[in-house]
Amino acid sequence: MAVIKYDWITFGYQLLGPFTFFIPRSIWSSKPLGSGHQFTTLYHASHTNVSMPYWAEGFVNFGFWGIILFSIILAYVCAKLDSLYWYKWKDKFNKEAGIYLIFIGSSIFILRGDLLSSTAYCVGTILCFIFTISLCSKVLRKY
Repeated sequence: MAVIKYDWITFGYQLLGPFTFFIPRSIWSSKPLGSGHQFTTLYHASHTNVSMPYWAEGFVNFGFWGIILFSIILAYVCAKLDSLYWYKWKDKFNKEAGIYLIFIGSSIFILRGDLLSSTAYCVGTILCFIFTISLCSKVLRKY
C-alpha cells in the first residue's frame, strides 16, 4: 500500500535487477537494489529490511497496469507448468518435473518478495538442481 500511497513507479527500471542478478555490483555499481530496500531508502525509513510483494513489484514497475501484467504473467506461467506437469511429467521424475517442484516451493518466496532476491535464489536453486542431476546421470551411465 505504501508504494501506491507514495506513487513510486520506476517504469521498468526495477526489473533490471531480477533480470541481471548475476552481474556483480562491482561491475555495475548503479544496478537496482531490491525494491523493498530501495523504497525504504528513498523514503527514509528507519529500517531497510522490507519485503516487496509480487503485486507491489508490478506497481513499482508499471503502475496499476503492472499489477494486471504481473498477474497475467504469473497465471500463465503457473497454468503452463501445471499442465505440463500433469500431462507429461508426473509419471516419471525428470529434470522438468524437478524444476516444476522447485518453482512450486519458490512461488511462496516470489509472491512474498522482493523479486530481486527471490529470482536469484530460484534460478540458483534450479541451476544447482540441473547440474546435480546431469552430473549424477553421467556418473550412473558409466556403471
